[in-house]
Amino acid sequence: MIKKALVIGLIMLSMIATVPAYAQSQGLNISGVSFGPSSSPIEVEAGSYNVPLFVYLTDVAQYPAYNVSVSALSTSTFYVVKEPQNISVVPPESTVPSILYVNISDKAISGVYSLPISVKYLASNGASSYVAKNFTYTAELPVSTFSNLQVYKCVRGLGEAVKLRPSGRDTRTFPNV
Repeated sequence: MIKKALVIGLIMLSMIATVPAYAQSQGLNISGVSFGPSSSPIEVEAGSYNVPLFVYLTDVAQYPAYNVSVSALSTSTFYVVKEPQNISVVPPESTVPSILYVNISDKAISGVYSLPISVKYLASNGASSYVAKNFTYTAELPVSTFSNLQVYKCVRGLGEAVKLRPSGRDTRTFPNV
């Protein structure tokens, strides 16, 4: 009897785990995060600055979300230089972008880094009252090193320095290359 109850419980638990997180939540969700618009994302590298970070908000409730604010906490890899203004309303079943601007540390190496994003908004219950809601989402964002390397100067000979310019920014010198 206990074995049968345990099996039924595990089956019920596995059914809950297979429901997508998007379908389980009510209200506003982050449906995507990308450097640049999702239709043409930007590859970022160490030392990039004023990179647009698009945060896509989707309202899955039957009522609009009001006075939506999006913010991100600067980290050792990402420095938030400009946060977006509030979004006055996100209609039900619609997606709107919110754009932050970030600088990427010049000490970052190729990899995927976390950036905590906070969202605050007022949710309507269909009547005249509103409920303040907030949540935090951790975006996993890729950073590459020298994704668009251009040779700036190359001198033939032993002991001469080779100067490389990543994406047209700071020149970096590599001796004896």
